[in-house]
Amino acid sequence: KPVTRKFKDTTKRLRRERRGKLGHRPSVDWANDMYRVSEPFGDTADYVGTDALVSLLEKSRMGIALLEGAQRPKIIFDPQTLFAQYYPDAHVITLQPHKSKAELTHLFVRELRRAWHKTQGTLVNPLGFEPDGAILISRAQAADAFMMAVRVSWDLKLADEPEAWDYLIKSPMADVGRIFETHAQTDFRTLNN
Repeated sequence: KPVTRKFKDTTKRLRRERRGKLGHRPSVDWANDMYRVSEPFGDTADYVGTDALVSLLEKSRMGIALLEGAQRPKIIFDPQTLFAQYYPDAHVITLQPHKSKAELTHLFVRELRRAWHKTQGTLVNPLGFEPDGAILISRAQAADAFMMAVRVSWDLKLADEPEAWDYLIKSPMADVGRIFETHAQTDFRTLNN
């Protein structure tokens, strides 16, 4: 259950300060409080250009296959995008510019996989199905995109670009990365299944 005490305190404070000609002051204070509460954690991210992301993916054979299969969609940095989004009609991938290079690599590969599915004619809208089928298809698409990000991260690690793999190992999905690494080191021929 979320802690609402700070929320209630902030709303009370903002209501008390509403006086005079500063009618918009509470909304400004509210926005400032919101940013103070939801500050990003970890290191601050340096700006990573789209060319740097593409050249990084070109160090991975799977990354090259995704770029070529997806017919190189347009990549745009958009601060209003929460993480990343693929727009099939415009063939555009938008990325949040304030993410680290490693996280951007994961997000970019996931959306690139969706673009690949679109160009191959296999990207379907889950909402066109019954609710149970929609949930299943949505989860399968998310899992497929995530596993492509894991695979490309592994390829990049083997190409002496370990940032994306290190990010994965420190993320909440570290168990998937460790299992993938174990199987890859035991028998690399299992990577395709």
